Parts: sequence; structure tokens; C-alpha cells
Amino acid sequence: METYLHEYLTMLRVEKNLAANTVEAYERDLNIYLSFIFENGQFNSLEDISQEKIRHFIQSLAQSNLAPASVARIFSSIRSYHAFISDEGYCNENPSLQLVAPKMPKKLPDVLTVEEMNLIIHSVETKTSVGKRDQAILEMLYSCGLRVSECCDLTVSELFFEEDLIRVTGKGNKQRIVPLGKNIKHILNQYLIHARPALEKNKSVGTVFLSQNGKSLTRMSIYNIVKKWVKIAQIHKPVSPHTFRHSFATHLIEGEKAVFFGYWETNNNLRLNEIAFEWVEKWAKKQSELWAKKEHSGYSLNLFSPLGYPDNQNVKGFRFNLLYGDHENVRGFDLGFVNKSKTFH
Repeated sequence: METYLHEYLTMLRVEKNLAANTVEAYERDLNIYLSFIFENGQFNSLEDISQEKIRHFIQSLAQSNLAPASVARIFSSIRSYHAFISDEGYCNENPSLQLVAPKMPKKLPDVLTVEEMNLIIHSVETKTSVGKRDQAILEMLYSCGLRVSECCDLTVSELFFEEDLIRVTGKGNKQRIVPLGKNIKHILNQYLIHARPALEKNKSVGTVFLSQNGKSLTRMSIYNIVKKWVKIAQIHKPVSPHTFRHSFATHLIEGEKAVFFGYWETNNNLRLNEIAFEWVEKWAKKQSELWAKKEHSGYSLNLFSPLGYPDNQNVKGFRFNLLYGDHENVRGFDLGFVNKSKTFH
């Protein structure tokens, strides 16, 4: 039976311009879904898939002790897939249209304290090339707020030391400029001069961080690096590379040393941390006052309404970049603000 899965994935790559890892996640989710559907009924075409069948599949996922976030993600993939095949005329009906998404429990992301973060980074033994590399990776994840895939894909040509900046390619191949603080700049420079040449086996590999065999690091490689040094630092809490990103964002807000700039956008699934929401609201008001008095240090495009919410109810959120710190130790982060949710992503 034709599923038009290939056509759907092509649309995600070409029209939506989604990252390869994201498309692979959709493909995995939908292969699991379609396998379940075909193994639990007789189907001659996609028209035979009903709401009840989809609901049965989602219930089976929930009963398999799969994380609620994973169930919600798979459900989202299913809805997007059925919307596509319906819109393209491959199927007359969209059986997922009236289904309600599984409820997600409200859970704040795990974060590390500044002391814990410093303990992890300073626990790295930097006498070896691999040690210098690992410390640079940990500091990069934290100081620049990079996603693990962004850290893997960062190339030497995207480092601009004279301007104290790096260019990062994120989700959907969207690029952003992130400042390099004095500390990460020093650590990264030490790695590039004294460690990377020893790891480099092939000049054609242009990524910043290399494995011991000279290849680009994978996401799992960086995950294992983080786990290794977290264990050595004796931090007894769940920590992943993304925890560094959450921690950095939280420390920015708690430090009250931030500059926001950005624009409203209608589709934004990023979330702000509840512990930061009240401060964001106060900060926006304060910056408006400082801007009016011309006492603002740095640059800001302040697009908050008086209560920190968009006036237009059709606008779902605010997208912005976040910079903070003194002139010698600036850190940057790419965030999004959604008025109905209050957690960092």
C-alpha cells in the first residue's frame, strides 16, 4: 500500500527546510506508527485509517512507559503527516483532524548552578589534546548556549576571533551570530593551536571539534563527553548537553545582565522558564525607562507590551537573541518567548 511517506519527507526537507536530524526524527516516528497500523488491521488504502486506530496507537505508546514528551512528539508527526497527504489529495479525509493532543505535564527543565557548571568545566584534565578539546566543548555549550548539533557542525571558517564572534547554523539551517567571551575565546584558541592539529588526520574535515581518528564528532560523542566529566565532577543529577543550554539561559536571567533584541513572529514553539518570567516582565519595563533616558548600555529593540505580552492575540510569541556580560566576557543565546507557556527551550 502506498503511504506517500517519501513525498512527505521530501516536503519537510525542501519546503520546510528542516534539519536532517529533524527529518530523521519524523521518519522514525512515522515508521513506528505505520508499522503499528498495518500490523493491527487490514488496510487497502490510507482511507481505511480511522480516528479510533490513531487513538489506539497513541494509547499503546502511553502504556509502554514512553516519556510524555515523546508521545506528544509522535502525535505531532502523525497530525502533520495526515494533514500533508490530505492537502495533497492523496487521501480524501484527515482522520487526525479532530483528535486532541496528549496533555503534557508541566515540568521545568533541569539546570545546573553556576558552581556546578564551573566544577564540571574545571574538572577536565587539559594536559592532553582530547582534554583540551573536551573543555572547549563544555565551555562552548555553556558560554555560547549551543545545541549539541550546532556544536558538532561548527566549522573553523565560522570562527571570527578578531570580532569575538562565531556564526552558528541552527534549526532549519537558520544562522545567527553569537559573541565569544574572553574565557571561551582563550580556551577555544588553546584547543585550536595546541590540540586540534594533533587530532587532525584529514585537512578536508573543517569542523572545529574532531574525534581521535580525525573525524567530526557526533551528537552521541558529545553526549558521552558530557557524561564523563559530569561523573568525574561528582554531580549527582541528570545532565545532558542540552542541560548546559538551559543552565546558561537561567544564569543569564538570574544575573540580570541581558540585552534582548529581535522581532515578533507568529509561529514559535520555544518556551520560557517560569522562574524567569517575572524577571523578563520587570526587565522589559526597566529597559524601556532606561532607553527613554538614554542610559541604556548596549543595544536593544524593545518589543514588549507593558505587561510583557503581545497586544495582537494572533501573534503567538516573541523571538529574540540574548546577550549579557561585561565587555570582556559577553555570552550570547538564541531564545524565544511564548505568552502562554513559561519555560526555556
